[in-house]
Parts: sequence; structure tokens; C-alpha cells
Amino acid sequence: MRPGFVKTRFHYQRVGMDDRKFEEVFEGLEELETEDIADAAVWMLEQPERISIKAMDVVPNAQRSLSAVDRDWKHRRRGK
Repeated sequence: MRPGFVKTRFHYQRVGMDDRKFEEVFEGLEELETEDIADAAVWMLEQPERISIKAMDVVPNAQRSLSAVDRDWKHRRRGK
């Protein structure tokens, strides 16, 4: 499983424990919660034995890929 932006200590350490940089990482998006990742993992494990999930990207809607984020997505989404 490859999780996207989840507001955890991992990301905090990744930005050198800098509060400003940490908040900038999540600016403009609704980050995932740890429960979102846990739910996805449980779903994978509950599949029949004949099914093998080789990879799963679990990312916030604004995260277009593991490295690209559309920071305006949340703002545009509110307008609908």
C-alpha cells in the first residue's frame, strides 16, 4: 500500500520537525486520516483468496499522484 498525505509524525519528521513546513505540506487539501489507511488495508485483506492486490495508492482527492497535488481542488470543489 502506498498512502498519500496523512497528517502523521512521519511527515513532520520528513520536514525536519518544522511546524510551518509541516502545515504547508497539507495546505489546500483535506489530508487522509490514519483510519482511512487502516480501512483500505482491511478491505485488501478481506478479498477472496483468488484475488491478489499487488499495489494500492490511497490518496486524498486533491493528490493527483504520489508526488503531485492540486492545491486548488478543495476550493473548486466547494463551488459545486
